[in-house]
Amino acid sequence: MYPEGVDMGNEENSTASMIVNTNLLREVLNMEKARASCASSGNIGPELILCAAYDIPPSGHLPLSLTEAHQILRTNFSSSKNQGALPGFVPLFVGMPVILRACNISTDLKITNGSQGIVCKIDMEISPQGISYCTCAIVEFPDSPVKLEGLPKSYFPILPTTWSFVTSFIRDSDSQEEKIKMSRHQIPIQPGFAVTGHSAQGKTLPKVSASLHEGGFGAYVAASRAKSRLGLCITHPVRLEDLNKPIPHDLYVEIQRLQKLEHNTLVQYGFITGSILPVHDPESECNSKTIKIKSEFLEANSKKRKFDQNNDNEISSNNSHPKTKHHKKNTTTNKKTPPSSSQSPWLFSAGCRWDELNWSCAYDSIFMSLYTIFASNTSHFHHDFGTISQTAKILEHSFTHILNSQSKTSTIFDHHRDNLRDKLHAQNPDQFRRLGQHAASASDILDIIFPATGRHLVTTPSCPNECDQSFQPHNRHIINTHMPSHVIHGRNSIIPRNLNEYISNFILEISHQRDAMEIYCNNCQSSTLTFTTSFVNTPPIFFLEIPMESTSSLSTILPSWNIEIPSPLRHYRYQLSAIIYLGSFHFTSRLILKNRSVWKHDGRINNGIPVFDFGAQETNSELLRLQTLDDRRAHIYIYSRTEN
Repeated sequence: MYPEGVDMGNEENSTASMIVNTNLLREVLNMEKARASCASSGNIGPELILCAAYDIPPSGHLPLSLTEAHQILRTNFSSSKNQGALPGFVPLFVGMPVILRACNISTDLKITNGSQGIVCKIDMEISPQGISYCTCAIVEFPDSPVKLEGLPKSYFPILPTTWSFVTSFIRDSDSQEEKIKMSRHQIPIQPGFAVTGHSAQGKTLPKVSASLHEGGFGAYVAASRAKSRLGLCITHPVRLEDLNKPIPHDLYVEIQRLQKLEHNTLVQYGFITGSILPVHDPESECNSKTIKIKSEFLEANSKKRKFDQNNDNEISSNNSHPKTKHHKKNTTTNKKTPPSSSQSPWLFSAGCRWDELNWSCAYDSIFMSLYTIFASNTSHFHHDFGTISQTAKILEHSFTHILNSQSKTSTIFDHHRDNLRDKLHAQNPDQFRRLGQHAASASDILDIIFPATGRHLVTTPSCPNECDQSFQPHNRHIINTHMPSHVIHGRNSIIPRNLNEYISNFILEISHQRDAMEIYCNNCQSSTLTFTTSFVNTPPIFFLEIPMESTSSLSTILPSWNIEIPSPLRHYRYQLSAIIYLGSFHFTSRLILKNRSVWKHDGRINNGIPVFDFGAQETNSELLRLQTLDDRRAHIYIYSRTEN
């Protein structure tokens, strides 16, 4: 009926309730809708009030500082299995539709869990840390017969409820991690713009907006909440195969078991003829199909491992008997043995965890990549790193603190990553959103940490008669350009094979542009001056961004294990140290140590701790392998300067 889609901007559809499948998405959508509702009304509209929870430490504990309180408030409890979990922040404004959650006040008054109402008044107080929290919200429940003295009919005061939980935070006093049991006080209501399918069951809503791609029961619940088909707004086109998803395997097995019981009962009592079918015990897993996982353990002694030259994948020798001494002896003396995962366990005892409430994957990948490079280098490298920019100086302090910490935990990594996010948000709030499911550009972050001043190029003239050019005004060193951080097309149509060749071609092209000017030597009037282009500075970190468009011919450029960066005095060698990948709106990374052991990092898995991938031998087939990671494409190659 609406081939171009339903306009959600008009007043009739703007009140539609979004039905989603996760608490996280519900919280983010409610926050953004609340902000948009207040911003669209201008100065005459309602004021958005962000009601923080009032968190109280146990008796005898020192009061929390403002920074410590904010750390705990930002902790994501959306996936908590505790049904009484209360959020750190609740956005409210007068006139907002809300839903009472996890609180049954009175069934007779129809004020129970899931009841819908409208906020009429908000009372606030200030905590000892200076944070505003709600002490009472007057809510109108239109379906309720309640009548309290001093309040209109259907108005009822909602007071904070209490929830206790255990969490960790970084102390301001000594920057150490502390685990603490907190008592949280928060009003038990949530904005009603978005609800989960679970909480929407049994409700009838005038307008519903939903994605039906989940299929099955979830799609049915979302589609059946609207009063009519005109009240259902589908966010994406949906196909029949999206809706008709197969039932869960456990349910399928249970249906088969019940059918066998029915058959056996009918046979036993003579209603049908046949044989009794075997029925497995649902409490036992002996008859269920299991998946056997083959584990391959990497031994610390590299002589006891074989290396498959065909696909460069490390395999264990005789997995079924790891202690056997019958190993094939390696007779190749010049063959380079890849490093094992046990050579750098100290570096990766923890890592950055993805913040699903406030998307952090770009920051996770960059923080872990730069931390790995920093931790693997010398104090001289550390000093140079901190002088690149103010943001790099902040990272130097963070990395130094982590390396000096007695226990390296993921909480400490997350704390310092969030410190970087806070600094970038303060510089550009629109580009680096601090809260919510907002994507950030990894290349934009790196451009701030490593500004273009580190990529300035200088062109130096030289005379074939060896005349001194240093005192000739028109021939002095000229900073004429800088090398972009993203790979671009050169003047010729030849696509370089790898990044080292790309850098050489780029610099050579700048020099040829100067050669074409035919500048004369003031001493001998020679018109055959030649120019050499090099970098003014050689920063400790050098990175290149690869176009993500699959149609771009530059996306096929291979990385180089090492690149050469020319300076006026010498050539500096940089080695490949990290790769950032992008795909499906998520960043991940590979971390490459000096011993060429390659590790994978994805903040969504393994509690953010990097996982050993393979030991590199610097072959071309491995370079091809490095171009992708779990269906994501290499987006940024990061190189670090070697000390020799």
